[in-house]
Amino acid sequence: MADIGRRFLAMIVLAFAVSLAPPAMAERTWLEWFNGTMFEFNRTVSGTLDGIGGQLPAGSSEIGRGVGTLASTWVGEPLNAGAYLLAGKPGEAGFALQRMAVNVTTGWLGVVDRAAEQGMAARPTDYGLALCA
Repeated sequence: MADIGRRFLAMIVLAFAVSLAPPAMAERTWLEWFNGTMFEFNRTVSGTLDGIGGQLPAGSSEIGRGVGTLASTWVGEPLNAGAYLLAGKPGEAGFALQRMAVNVTTGWLGVVDRAAEQGMAARPTDYGLALCA
């Protein structure tokens, strides 16, 4: 009978010890890997652009705006179009490409945001939202 009591007490102590141990790390899914990779990519690009912006002269607001519009035209709009296609919104993807076409053809290859001047405000999205859709 005392042997049963000791075994029962040992099981309780073991269960308590197991409950205090940290949970085992589950293997990362492809979506967790994708999200982590995109987060690191965005953080790296943002840090690089901040570093470049810190090197520009103080009186270069027009230059900075032009560089931002150029990046938005050649990088942002195609990425928006891809994300909208992934989300199943081809109309929005076409709108993003239309903005790009207007800025490239009439906005000095994308330095000036002529699309916004014509009432075509940017509708940015990202791949995280697209995957949720």
